[in-house]
Amino acid sequence: MTRSLFGAFELSVALQQVWKLVGEVNQYIVKREPWKLAKTPDDRALLESTLYHSADAIRVVAALVDPVMPEAAERIRRMLGLKQEQWANLRQVRLPQARGSARSSRCFRGLKRLSRSSDRWTRNRSAAQGSPWRRVPHRRLARARRRLKTTAFSIDEFMKVELRVAKVLEAEAVPKSKKLMKLKVDVGNEQRTIVAGIAEAYQAEQLVGRTIAIVFNLKTGKADGHRIQRDGARRQRWRRQAGARRLRSGRAAWRTRPVIDSHCHIAGAEFVEDLEAVIERAQQAHLTHALVILAADDEPEIEQGASVSARWPAVRFSIGVHPHAAGKFASNPADAISRVDEVITAQPLTRALGEIGLDYHYDFAPRECSSRCFASRFGWRKGAACRS
Repeated sequence: MTRSLFGAFELSVALQQVWKLVGEVNQYIVKREPWKLAKTPDDRALLESTLYHSADAIRVVAALVDPVMPEAAERIRRMLGLKQEQWANLRQVRLPQARGSARSSRCFRGLKRLSRSSDRWTRNRSAAQGSPWRRVPHRRLARARRRLKTTAFSIDEFMKVELRVAKVLEAEAVPKSKKLMKLKVDVGNEQRTIVAGIAEAYQAEQLVGRTIAIVFNLKTGKADGHRIQRDGARRQRWRRQAGARRLRSGRAAWRTRPVIDSHCHIAGAEFVEDLEAVIERAQQAHLTHALVILAADDEPEIEQGASVSARWPAVRFSIGVHPHAAGKFASNPADAISRVDEVITAQPLTRALGEIGLDYHYDFAPRECSSRCFASRFGWRKGAACRS
């Protein structure tokens, strides 16, 4: 089931199934209590069975999360001493027996730190309530508390942050630093040198050529002795000013530029009551023409199309049978063609055929009927809705 969900790109649902398996493995370990079985020589066989089936389930989990968490899956396989498995060969109880696991390490680095921090938080809370440790607070916890008080900011402050997409041109680790990485990035109209605290998570050669997001309006400063600055700041400032002037002139031209809507549904039932207001707002936005889509099998929409053309003579129409509605003509698909021809003849402002298409995703109509309706109309200009 999980493999089929991944194949259909239902990633969130597939991962829910994987996390459900992880939870069941966790419950299995809690119920068996292998830490207690290890203390009793008579329970040796039960202990080995518990550890084997738990490790085998973790092997399956590593294979299932490989498409979305490849690094974590590789760490799990390395600890189990296994190679990457193909989904086609993935089965239960396939873990080789009598295999010693490699030295274990933390699979997710932040979880253990969080656990330690919560322990310290509990210990210091008890200290505040009368423990002998009350006069000796944990320094790191005190700093964390101060950061929590100062890191919250309002939505107005957040809106000041300007994020830009940048391409990494060069990357090198900062000497004598475990966390800092020096990057030279291209943000389109300029190049910058920035320093990021990502050296623990990435190698320099992994970053070159990647596209990342940066805070574009961060103040120039220093990090571990490295000055962070813009390349050619004066020249870049002039470019931004010139770009701003072009943007202002472009906006002025845009206010008077005509716009054409090539696909709209203002003849639908949801616009009956406020049709005039909708047309007025469209014209105020300099929308000069519109191609209105009409469903040939929807009689009220065809009648509303006449009202639209009477109120807005600049509109034109595209008429067809949507693939979702092709099932209405399942007994005789030729009736759909005749119906479309009748509506086109009655509406002289028709300029295109649509919506039509082949929808093999939802399958709201028989595929044979949809394909016959669609194939008969080749050679027209079409507004087609196609999904696979």
